[in-house]
Amino acid sequence: MVISDYSQQEARIIAGLSRDEKAIELFKAGQDIYLEVTQAFVGDSGKDCTDFRKVAKTIVLGLNYGRSEYSIHQELIGKGIQLSLDEVRSFTVSYYRMFEGVFKWRRASAAQARAKKQVRTRIGRLIHIQDDARDSSLFNLPVQATGADGFKLALVLISEKLNGFDAQIVHTQHDEIIVEARDDIADQVKAMVADSMEKALERIVPEVSFEVEIKVAEAWG
Repeated sequence: MVISDYSQQEARIIAGLSRDEKAIELFKAGQDIYLEVTQAFVGDSGKDCTDFRKVAKTIVLGLNYGRSEYSIHQELIGKGIQLSLDEVRSFTVSYYRMFEGVFKWRRASAAQARAKKQVRTRIGRLIHIQDDARDSSLFNLPVQATGADGFKLALVLISEKLNGFDAQIVHTQHDEIIVEARDDIADQVKAMVADSMEKALERIVPEVSFEVEIKVAEAWG
């Protein structure tokens, strides 16, 4: 099994769609956006940033989904992470300050979608908007739709590259693709899958590079 999924996919798509210079430069430099947000929050306190990465990821993705700080805080508590609501708010402020372009884009994106009653992805796919749609869904929709467009293109590119090889796509889940391949060509298939997935989204969102986390295993589990 060649098992692959995108690394920080949504954060990269948001960086590209918003054209936030700081976020784009961060990914070009091969940095981890969640660790960067953590460092801005922790500062010189001496705390280990890696301990807070899971917290930062939950908060950043929650904000990208348009969730409230209270909702994010409850999720963290449910995961057994003892963080106060004030600390969640401090994380949020750090994120807002770091990537102002993202939040300007979010407001503009939601306003445009509401005015036109539609969202059009970069490849031209049209999604109609209901009058009662929430702003949180309006700025999240372009991100999810772009991810879906890129994922489908990746499946096409992988299928084309696997033509003639003893390997095939056997399963997909979220942004994960599982290919079954003969043992002696597994490493070759691994390279083809990673290249296809990265190029698929880079065609649609060329402002930022994409990375794939991939491994070869005897079984998916």
